[in-house]
Amino acid sequence: MKRLNVRSILALLVALILSVSIFGAMSSSAASVYVVDESGSLSQDQIQELNSKLAEYSQNNQCDVVFVLKQSLNGESAADAADKYFDANVGFGSTNNGIVLLFAIDESEYAFSTGGYAYSVFSDYECNELISQVAPYLKSGDYMNAILTFGSGADYYLQHYSEPVATEKKHNPIWAPIAAAVGAIAGWIGTGGQKAALTSVHQQQGARNYVRSNSLQIVDAREQYLYSQVTRVPRQQQQQNTNRPTTSRPSGGGGGGVHGGTSGKI
Repeated sequence: MKRLNVRSILALLVALILSVSIFGAMSSSAASVYVVDESGSLSQDQIQELNSKLAEYSQNNQCDVVFVLKQSLNGESAADAADKYFDANVGFGSTNNGIVLLFAIDESEYAFSTGGYAYSVFSDYECNELISQVAPYLKSGDYMNAILTFGSGADYYLQHYSEPVATEKKHNPIWAPIAAAVGAIAGWIGTGGQKAALTSVHQQQGARNYVRSNSLQIVDAREQYLYSQVTRVPRQQQQQNTNRPTTSRPSGGGGGGVHGGTSGKI
């Protein structure tokens, strides 16, 4: 009976380990391929190397980072093609986290498609910054470096994105006058003792007592304000990319979702 209990416990442990492994596999990236070359411009060795690199970025950020290289759009818009690929193949685990950059060689057009967490990270500003770094390589046909630049840039923005502070800590307004009063009393007590010790010093209403007799004769004395110069320097403020506009498109996959991302021609 005792041996049976041990076997039952071992069986439960094995079942638990298997379930955890299956859950881990299910929560991994939904994208099986991170670099899609429909144009045949890349060698298999290049695709393997690039796929490994973008898979690493995707796993580290729990957000799919995918590049699609097409020969032609065949009358379809780049944005629609990117969104369609996203809906069918992209989304980390059970989330919709992902970013796709699609480029069509014949039309020289590109489009970003973002969803989930990436929709918040990649506003139009970040997308335009990314494509400005990738565009020179796309123009020259250096797709290897174009994809590497896109992957490292996407990883950078995903790593350095910070959520804006939702609420600021509020202070009770009653403490401000109390603190000012306490400070004034403490200053008066501190300086009052020092002032009392100066028994030989008296307040003067003018500067005549400090002038040697008959050494200076002033015919007319008056004060006249000339001018003042004020220099203002604007305070630097850190901008949150959540305050920047993001191009939005309805998801073709249903469910009421949206895609973000810019598109254009290089």
